[in-house]
Order: sequence, then C-alpha cells, then structure tokens
Amino acid sequence: MTHSSNPKWPTNTDYFRAIARPDLFLEDSALNQCQAKINKQKRPSSCSGNFAIVFNLCNKSHSGWAVKCFTIPPQKDAEIRYSAIIRHLLTQRLNWLIDFDYQTKGILIDGQYYPIVKMEWVEGKKIDRYITDNLKNKQILKSLFQQIQNLQQALRSRQIAHGDLQHGNILVTQSGEIKLVDYDGMYVPALSGKPPNESGHRNYRHPKRSSKDYNEEVDDFSFDVIMLSLAAAMRKPNLWHQFHVDDENFLFVEADFKNPDQSSVFSSVAQINDPDVQFLLQRLICRCKNLPLPTVQTANTQTSQTTQSNPQTPGSYTTVQVTPSQSTGGTIKISRPWPIWLTRLLVQVNNQLLILFLVSLLVVGFYWLVQLWNTQDKLTPIQTVEKFYETAPSNPKAALELGSDKFKKLVALDSKFWNSVEKIKLFDTQILGKSESNISLKLFVKYFMKDGTSKCEPTIIELGLYNQENKWLINNNVKLLESCPRNLQ
Repeated sequence: MTHSSNPKWPTNTDYFRAIARPDLFLEDSALNQCQAKINKQKRPSSCSGNFAIVFNLCNKSHSGWAVKCFTIPPQKDAEIRYSAIIRHLLTQRLNWLIDFDYQTKGILIDGQYYPIVKMEWVEGKKIDRYITDNLKNKQILKSLFQQIQNLQQALRSRQIAHGDLQHGNILVTQSGEIKLVDYDGMYVPALSGKPPNESGHRNYRHPKRSSKDYNEEVDDFSFDVIMLSLAAAMRKPNLWHQFHVDDENFLFVEADFKNPDQSSVFSSVAQINDPDVQFLLQRLICRCKNLPLPTVQTANTQTSQTTQSNPQTPGSYTTVQVTPSQSTGGTIKISRPWPIWLTRLLVQVNNQLLILFLVSLLVVGFYWLVQLWNTQDKLTPIQTVEKFYETAPSNPKAALELGSDKFKKLVALDSKFWNSVEKIKLFDTQILGKSESNISLKLFVKYFMKDGTSKCEPTIIELGLYNQENKWLINNNVKLLESCPRNLQ
C-alpha cells in the first residue's frame, strides 16, 4: 500500500481539525454527512490507543460510526490484511462482531489522503468496568461468563482469533451483550503463514508469545485469563477489589504468568472451594508452564486430582488426591437423608420421565430433519434476493444460478463488475405486489467497491416461481428507480 509522499505523518491536532469538518475532509459518503460528537471542551470527543486515535461521528439517521485514525503509518500490508479479514467475516454471522471498513483514501490532511478504519459505533462499557459496576449481581456475571464461553466456541469453529483479547476490546452494551472491537490483530485463515502485526496486551497474553503464535488458537490463553478471573470474582468478590486495576487488567498481570508459583493472586484463587474455578485455575497454570492441559473431570470419578494452594509454603502448588465429595469437576451434590422407599420411587419416576423426554426429542428431531430435507431448496423470494447479493461478490457463478437464463445474460454485468465489488449491503426490501407465482420487490442496494468508492442502486426486481424445482428465480424484469435515499447516496 502506498502512502502519501509527505514524510510528516499527521498529528493528533491535524486529525482533530479534520474531524471537526467531516464534510470537507472525509471521503466516505456516509461519514461526510455526519457530525463529530463534541466533549465538554467543545472539541471532537476521542479516545487514544498505542497507535491510533478514535472519534465518534453520527447523524440523525444513524446511531454512529467510530473513525480510527492512525498516529503512525500502518504496516505496508494493512490493506491486504483488512481485505482478508473483511472477506472472511462477510461469510460469517456473529452477533459479537461489528461491521468495519479500511479506507486508504479516508481523510484529507494538508492536501494528502491518509488511511482510516470506519467501524460501527458501539455504545457500551469496557468489560472490566461493567464487572466492577455489577460485582454484587451474580446473575449478570453468570450471563457474562456464558457469553464469553459461547464467544470462544464460535470464534474457534469459524477459524477466527481476535489477536488482542483484553478489557479494552470487549464492550458490554446496555442490554448486557458483549461486542468485540479493534480487529487490527485479527487472524483469519487467509492470513495463515503471515506474521502478526501485534502481540496483544501484556496482561492477557502468554509471556513467551512470539510471531509464530498466530493462528485460531492465539486467543486461548486470553480466554482462560478472562474466564478464571470472572469465575473467581463471582465466588470471592473481594479478589476483584484487591487485584483489579481499572483499564489495566482483570486479576492477573504479566508477572503472575511468568512465575505462578510465587504469585499472590494465583495463591488466593487456589483457596476458592469451587470445582469450576479449580479446573480453570489448573488450566491456566498449565498454559503458563507449557504443560499438557487438564481434561474435564466429572463428579462420578472415584478419585481425582486438583491443584491447590499449599498452606505450608505460601504461593506454591502441589497435586493432592481428593475424594468424590471434594471432586474438582462436575456439580457438587448435597446429600439428603431421604427414606430408602422414597429414593426408589424417585428413581423410577425419573427414569420414566427421562425415557419419555428422549422419545419426544427423537420424534421432534426426526420431524425437523424431514422439514429441512423438504425445504432445503425452497428459499422465500426475499431470501433468494438476499442470497444472491450475499453470494455475488465472492462467487458470481453461484449467485447467477439463482436467476433465470435471461437474467444471467442481463446481469452477466460481466465478471469484471463482480470482481470489482468488495461487499454488498441490502439496506431495504419492500414487497410491492405478489401472487402465487410472482412477486415484486423494491430494493435499496449499496455496492462497496474495492477501489474505495461506493454506489447505491434503487431497483425493482421481480421473481417468478420455477415449478419444476419448486424454487424462486430472479426475473429479468429489473427497473431502476430515480434515486436512493440521501443517506445511502
């Protein structure tokens, strides 16, 4: 990527001046119709990081954008990296991620263009402050813990790693949902073999993390730090007050990872009598020491092992044998003095209910499989259109299979057109008229091109039902409307 020949990179002051007049200095058609949010000092509101400053822009019709301006030149392959990340994320549907765009000609400073990152603005709190505010509400913290677990599984299943998972990059909205921001260090399969452009926050990464550690597993250490800290804080809130530093860490810092045997926070967490905490504790210690990770243990194990604090040597750890009543895995069950006849009765009832539940589950599962088999090609008209625009940029051939022969010839808008499209957004879909075999849709479609430009297309598309295959096809009767809404132009 070629930057300005101007050897002097813009300063924060330069960015403040330009952001104050987005209509003059921002190239993006959506951004240059916005206004910068103003702080108490009557300057554009901002927050700064190591290599960038972020501004909040919004207008009446949009909740807002975050505009990230680089305080030092980004890496030469930044455009390639961002393009790879955007392409991969467009194929995924993750509620935790936000839309963003890397623009090489983003902001005009002293007659020269410089790159920016345009992101959805997320109204929320950094996760560590959210925990501090809700430390006494275990239900909220449990929900947060479950979301983080689900996030880890979702990212791994899609071969995505954030790369810098830490308190500053996880926001919690007013509804209690988590959102990930700042994708500079993100890993996707297309970046395999390339060195990372950052190594993550020191208080959330393995102390020996290197440039070779850049794959879908790179977040595992950070997830364990976050989940163990949160689980420990739920059981023993005073640990949060004792070891957490606002906007710096959860419970642990880099020194704890380098020498867990001499760490006061590891020692304190080890004293929590909770199976989930103990399992997470073992796992993080093994990661710190590069030892094999423990497997999930169950409460039915006759004997099991756990890592606990050694009271004779503060800060050190030893492996001890425990009985099932002290099991470190599964759910701890409290024994009750039931009469034997009542116990037998409960067992019989439970078995019958279990059988009934399993049979019902199999019947429901079989029903849905049949429905899925029968309807796998029966996309609705709107789904057909959405599928077309979703597929077209990355696979024009597959997209055109959703259309009729006439439409293929018409839209063969040749492959050059689709090859120049980065992504497409379907902003509005309205049904104008329909019958059993035909339907008319009014669409507002926006094309984001690889050269950084964008184009809005207002159209009316007709779909016809192809009876032989019982599926909808996009008809060739396409009409262009006069114009798009102003905010999409």
